Amino acid sequence: MSEFPRLIRELQNEVNLTRQQTLSLSLAGLCDDDVGIGDPLTCHWEGLRPAKPRALTRKENGEDQSYHLSPSVASRYFSGRTYQGKDANSQIASIKKDFIKTETDGEVDKFFSYDLEQLGGFSNNASPFSNFSNLNNKMAVIYIDGNDFGAKRKTLETANDYREFDQAILSARKNFLIHLFKTWGGQEAFLNREIDAPEDRENEPHCRFELLQWGGDELLFIVPAWLGFPILRQFFQTPFEWNGKPLTHAAGMALCSIKTPISRAQALAIELAEWCKSVSRKENLYAALALESIDYPTQPLETFFEQRFHSLAQYHFPHRPFSGTAENWSQQLDSFEALKDGLPRARVIQHLLDLLEELREGGTCHPDAQHEQCFEKTANDLETILGENELNIHFDNWRTLFPAIDEVWLNSTVLKPEKIQEIRHTLPSAQRIWPWLYLVEYWDYLLTDSTLGVEKKEAQNDQ
Repeated sequence: MSEFPRLIRELQNEVNLTRQQTLSLSLAGLCDDDVGIGDPLTCHWEGLRPAKPRALTRKENGEDQSYHLSPSVASRYFSGRTYQGKDANSQIASIKKDFIKTETDGEVDKFFSYDLEQLGGFSNNASPFSNFSNLNNKMAVIYIDGNDFGAKRKTLETANDYREFDQAILSARKNFLIHLFKTWGGQEAFLNREIDAPEDRENEPHCRFELLQWGGDELLFIVPAWLGFPILRQFFQTPFEWNGKPLTHAAGMALCSIKTPISRAQALAIELAEWCKSVSRKENLYAALALESIDYPTQPLETFFEQRFHSLAQYHFPHRPFSGTAENWSQQLDSFEALKDGLPRARVIQHLLDLLEELREGGTCHPDAQHEQCFEKTANDLETILGENELNIHFDNWRTLFPAIDEVWLNSTVLKPEKIQEIRHTLPSAQRIWPWLYLVEYWDYLLTDSTLGVEKKEAQNDQ
């Protein structure tokens, strides 16, 4: 038996012991009056570490405000001020540019937007932005986490196995990043030409991309809302393998305003990914949630879904990534565009609202025995609208972007058998409703290549 696993455990134990022996100090909750001194004990901004006796004074709304800060907080504050000024943006952009260039072995040498307004906003009405003006100032925050990568590492017996496992992950992620910029780096929908480029690279546009986490088992990045779905699809098209077996991921995508606090958007994306993991870790899954205002869920995700979809929430599951080629993807989106052009959107929404209202009030759909009848009636009404507009073929094509959930798939998940048994009889009827809910939910966010201004030859380079 190799000594490597034992050495790993010993190192982990040593780290834990060192952490346990490290002095920690928190004065939070201790009143200043308790010790009879005038200056505050704790940092005004952090509330944990001891504050320095000398206060920091700064102007806020025209008035002097004084704060007692801990040395570490004060150090970060004054360090941050050195990045303020006319050169701050170029310095930060240069750091991001050099990092991604290094991670891709020099294959990606681009400039990037300085902030979220430049990433998700546009002020001109030139093509292609005029095609999706309703997505101005919106972003897609995407979090991706490997399934059981830590557990797989624990089975490795040699340092070489460990290195090879990590290298397999890093290599695949590098390929994803390279392919992303090869596909979108020359597309107007991905570029911001309204930012001044450095003099030595005049007129070079900045890419609408923000990388927040890159390393370990997790990824976190931000792209414009209009590119969220195609870029997430690109990730899942990237092969991740170890010893001939696929490595799977869970992903969460929050589609929201650039004014949504980034910490909240990030937390939502992470929660969506964790929801995917709670269903299955054996395959790639993702979940997306579109927020049409700066509001965001403040309750647990399960509760949010129950409040939003009522009893339909029990039939709501993460998406399996579309497995077709780029050409197939483009064809399905063309069908989706035909649906948007031909369907009376208000009428479709009203049928769905009527169903949800009936579920909320606990009318004829409240008893489980009546669910099937209720779902079937609404689905039949919606399909009648399809027939009236001769859109049945387009609907059948489009719905393949979100593979239907059936009992066979449910049995492959980690869901409890009693949960599956509870919904198995009404699942087929409920699955007739969910494609319509997805259609309304993602109406603005799934865009064709022509809408995005993608040239045919570029689109074909996709995997």
